[in-house]
Amino acid sequence: MKRGFVTAWWSSRLLFVSLFLPTLMLMASPRPGWAQVSAAISGRVEDASGAVVSRATVTVKSLETGATRTVTTDSAGDFRVLALSLGPQEVKAEKTGFRAVVRTGINLEVGQEATVNLRLEVGDAPPKTSS
Repeated sequence: MKRGFVTAWWSSRLLFVSLFLPTLMLMASPRPGWAQVSAAISGRVEDASGAVVSRATVTVKSLETGATRTVTTDSAGDFRVLALSLGPQEVKAEKTGFRAVVRTGINLEVGQEATVNLRLEVGDAPPKTSS
């Protein structure tokens, strides 16, 4: 009788360990998106006539940290900058033969993807700032 008790006791322990511990480990593991503390900016760069500007340089600058991220527009004039810090941002677009344009007043919040469309004008004057 004592042997049956010991076997049952070990069986219950093994069942506990084989079911409870894996469940506990899954619950404790980090999940993607749980701690998302970044944002993104996307948009399109066009010229004064509304034609897309491909291969324009777009720079996003965090006004709190000073960190910058630079991308190039695709053939459709579109750009997307991911994993940006939260808070106020400045977006600058430039291409040879056009006046650079700077957009301010963009404040990113957790998980936000802000849309910033920019219009370049022909010329070589200092950057035009807008908000």
